[in-house]
Amino acid sequence: MPDVLAKVINPKHSYFSTVPVIVGVLCRRAINDEIHMHDCTELWYALSGEAVHQVGNETFHQTPGTCVAVPSFVPHTICTEKSEDTPIFLSINVSDDFLRRRGYDYFSYCSKRIYFDGKLLPIYHQFSGEALETANSIAHRLSDEFSKHQKMNFNRLSDLYISFIRLLGGEKSDFRLKPSILERTNNILAATSYISEHYREKITIEDLCKLTSMSRSGLCEYFSKITGVSPMYYLRCARMAAAQTEFLLRGKNLTEITQLLGICNKAHLVYTFKQHFGMSFSEFRNKRQLHDLKSDQENRQRLSDLKELNDFFANSESET
Repeated sequence: MPDVLAKVINPKHSYFSTVPVIVGVLCRRAINDEIHMHDCTELWYALSGEAVHQVGNETFHQTPGTCVAVPSFVPHTICTEKSEDTPIFLSINVSDDFLRRRGYDYFSYCSKRIYFDGKLLPIYHQFSGEALETANSIAHRLSDEFSKHQKMNFNRLSDLYISFIRLLGGEKSDFRLKPSILERTNNILAATSYISEHYREKITIEDLCKLTSMSRSGLCEYFSKITGVSPMYYLRCARMAAAQTEFLLRGKNLTEITQLLGICNKAHLVYTFKQHFGMSFSEFRNKRQLHDLKSDQENRQRLSDLKELNDFFANSESET
């Protein structure tokens, strides 16, 4: 396993999405942002300032009007430390499975690129002319929808996202994918989708082999190549992320969580949870107050970022 992935695949980290579409705003300097990855696609669009974006083993210098597309399960960081202007970046995280369910021929991590509408999208792109105006318009509309918070319309957000990646794929590309690669990626996507839907049930390697029509060795090899982890570790991540949610946010006791997740017994749940997160359920609960405080700080910062973004668009409109 490459060193860059070894730093990310840590039992104490989960990287499972909880909502189909997330819009974020960065309006402050990010210094040496921790390397991380998601189980969803992430687009970074620069409106103001500069950033150095590391995606896997590639480095990109972002300036206004540029976009960096980060496929799922690809480690990345963003640093705006040296930006002279206030950095304003819009990030959009979209669940790969969510788009597949909407009927799009879409692979976010196919050959570590994003495959959409018969094209492999570039990881880095500089917009210009009419395309730049359109990109800024879509970013503005994403900001408007994002500002509604609980009243956000996920379908509208995903439609805007689709508009953006179609704009990104509008340029001619020399990339071509072999049918065998598309087929294998589709099979692994089917396996990850199945785990995400059925992690509360008993799932075996044999079940996934039957689902994907792949041999045990082929499934394990390509699953690991695409996601960076084995199928059973992926299943454990899904279950432990759910256990954390049920315990911290919904107040379920350990017996209830054991039954909800289809785990054989409470002792096994306790052992697996501690092995995965590096702490027991009780230690997790003791850290809840700190967790709430951090969440509150992050929410206040997010609101501040959103205000700066809306001010940016307001100033841009007044100048035109």
